[in-house]
Amino acid sequence: MKGFNFKLENILKVRSLQEDLAKAELANLQSQYQQEEVILQELQSRFASYQSQLLEKQRGLMSIQEISIYKSFFHRARQDISKQENILINLEEELSKQREKLIESVKERKILENLKQKKYQEYKKVVLSKEQNFLDEIATNKYARPK
Repeated sequence: MKGFNFKLENILKVRSLQEDLAKAELANLQSQYQQEEVILQELQSRFASYQSQLLEKQRGLMSIQEISIYKSFFHRARQDISKQENILINLEEELSKQREKLIESVKERKILENLKQKKYQEYKKVVLSKEQNFLDEIATNKYARPK
């Protein structure tokens, strides 16, 4: 008797590859998110640093030119921070979609693996039954022969 052969093995392999690709893409997006989060923190830190510098300078005399420079810097910094927050929001949405895609890939693979396991159990039952019938036949023939 030949060995166990699962007819959907190729599909199972494809599902496993899809799952691996989804995991890799999720890891890539998480890494990208962390990098963008670091950029946001740096922007916010720089903004806070310049705010404290401005407070220090306001205790003394400041020229209109310095005030204008700080004002334009703060305007630009707020825009950059807002832009970076939007990037993070978009990445969060992509991460959420990718997690769902990964969950779906895992479900599809597990369904096929469970089916494979069931088919294998059925195969084992058939093989054991045939072996038992063969042994029963041998035993019957041994005792049924005239001496």
